[in-house]
Amino acid sequence: MQICRPLDLEGIRRGLRDGNVTLKKMGVLIPHYNPSCPYHVIVESRVQDWELGRRSVPEYVFCAYAAVVVDDWSRDREEASLADIVDIDYRYGSMLDPGFGELLKLEHQVALSSDPALVAIVPMLASQRNRWKEHFEDLFKLDIGRVWGGLTRVLSG
Repeated sequence: MQICRPLDLEGIRRGLRDGNVTLKKMGVLIPHYNPSCPYHVIVESRVQDWELGRRSVPEYVFCAYAAVVVDDWSRDREEASLADIVDIDYRYGSMLDPGFGELLKLEHQVALSSDPALVAIVPMLASQRNRWKEHFEDLFKLDIGRVWGGLTRVLSG
């Protein structure tokens, strides 16, 4: 029986900040991003055990990893050109769930289409994005809406 893990912790850590987040750095970030963490710093061997599935992962760890993703995503998105936003949304959305990343990429592509039939489904895709957003907010207790500042720069036209 495989244990349900809502996030690929190691994949997230390696994908953050251009791969510059070490196990030690993540051990510092977890308590910073989730105040319910009972430690001030977490030793890197513990972080590695969580990432490799050798130790059960407390909920605050998943929440902290998701919060780091959202924080980096928000920052990268604010600094990006319009041309880079699709890739940024796909990259960070995929860290939370690969299907979510694919939905974001599809939504961008459809919104930029000149085909009226495709453009007509943009509201349905936006509705799906909002459902995913609510799911992550409930699951990880974070405000993912700040990534878009209410609406996306590309998707809102």
